[in-house]
Amino acid sequence: MAVKDKQKSRNRRGPAGMGRILYWVLLAAVSAHFAVAYVTGTRFYVDLASYAAGTERLPFQYRALTAWLLHGISALPPLRALAASLPPPFAQPEMLALAAITVASAGAAIDLTRRSLALFMDDAMARALAFLLPLSMYFSYVALASSFRFSYPYDLPSLALFALCIFAMFGGRWALFYVGFVLASLNRETSLFLIPLLLIYRWPVSRAGFNAKLVRLLGHALALLAIWLAIKFILVRLYAGNPVEGGGAMGGAFVWQAGQNLRNLLDPIYWPSLSSLLGYLWAVILLGWKYIGDTPLRRGLWIVPLWAAGMLMVGRITELRIFGELGAYIAVVAGVAVHNFLRARGYRPTQ
Repeated sequence: MAVKDKQKSRNRRGPAGMGRILYWVLLAAVSAHFAVAYVTGTRFYVDLASYAAGTERLPFQYRALTAWLLHGISALPPLRALAASLPPPFAQPEMLALAAITVASAGAAIDLTRRSLALFMDDAMARALAFLLPLSMYFSYVALASSFRFSYPYDLPSLALFALCIFAMFGGRWALFYVGFVLASLNRETSLFLIPLLLIYRWPVSRAGFNAKLVRLLGHALALLAIWLAIKFILVRLYAGNPVEGGGAMGGAFVWQAGQNLRNLLDPIYWPSLSSLLGYLWAVILLGWKYIGDTPLRRGLWIVPLWAAGMLMVGRITELRIFGELGAYIAVVAGVAVHNFLRARGYRPTQ
């Protein structure tokens, strides 16, 4: 055995190897726990059977990718046989399929956060700080503080796809970003926010090649916008005959919520809930602001007020889940702040 191979073998058996094993065990446990808490502890606003069949109300049916997955997975004979032997709510094949999708989505989102963090720090610290994301997930999608406790089957797949696009954005993996963006756009309209995030994060700051870099970046943004519009057009045509949720505008695409949201913001009863946004990771970022530095990561935080403004218009801000995908970015920024804080106080990566 070569010396390099022997060293790799020792690393796998040593503390670093044990750390990786512990990470994967925790990842599986947290993902499974979250899925059970999510499926049993919240109320689904849409009927899963109708959603999987493509007949649910608009705009919910426009979030079609998860519906297609539910339809395919819940129709598998082994899954239907397993569902028949389980107690409610897992006795419904669509609910059992959603639980499986949620486990996979939660695990993928956390691991993609770990991969994003590893671009800024050592692997051991990235594995530890990746679990900032489930902190945000529990508050966004499960916690009692999220008013109404309504959940929607496409929320967790959207989070995972955002995490994929953010990882691709950090590493300049354009093909992967486009794949993630197409899937995210098939799953939820919030994929549109990935375009300004991309522009803000990758905006060229050096004079060298500024014009060429800017033209390429704007070209990507226009191409992504065209893809988003094309996907929305296809989905509108595909589900043109579906019933529309009351008061929906533009074929049921959204409902204007600005008036109700402003009243909620002025009502103190909602303030504790709103303060828990993204699992209080906003507080980690504020406390560690100087440790983020004047970097593209800090600049990318401009997506937060843009997102808030959009949700003020068309979302219910008291439903913290509408900010959930932001956790895929905020968890990385908070993780970098924690890492740099520890480095400033003597932390050094283990070899």
